[in-house]
Amino acid sequence: MTDTGVTLNSGSGGKTIDTEACGLSGFEIQRIKMVMGARDTDGGDVSATNPMPVYTPSSQSIATGQGTATTSSAQIVAARTGGWGTGRINLAIENNSSNPMWIGGSGVTPTNGKEVPGNSAIMWPTQAAIYAVTNTGTATFDYVEFY
Repeated sequence: MTDTGVTLNSGSGGKTIDTEACGLSGFEIQRIKMVMGARDTDGGDVSATNPMPVYTPSSQSIATGQGTATTSSAQIVAARTGGWGTGRINLAIENNSSNPMWIGGSGVTPTNGKEVPGNSAIMWPTQAAIYAVTNTGTATFDYVEFY
């Protein structure tokens, strides 16, 4: 690719951004390089000798549970905050009843909660405590959380 440039707002002395000819006659693409480091601190361009840091957890944990939601809002899954290995990444809740249930924060109701219809499941990326309620009867559920 050949380095060229495009001047933005050329009538007003605009800045030139780096572009490269991409091999298609008459077309150029903007070249973008990722820079690492804290704001206003140049940690250097990402390259083979200065790779982008990526956190790879050594292991992921899974916890499971079961319960019954009733017409009284109650906590069904405790909060799990923190980073990899301690904080929840995702939570799956499966409603095993034909009766719908609603999930949300403390004080959840069928009016303000997220419905989990009967015999269905929901995946929720949250670290918060989850509460559940039904509008009538009960709903049995199970859950799996990844942290």
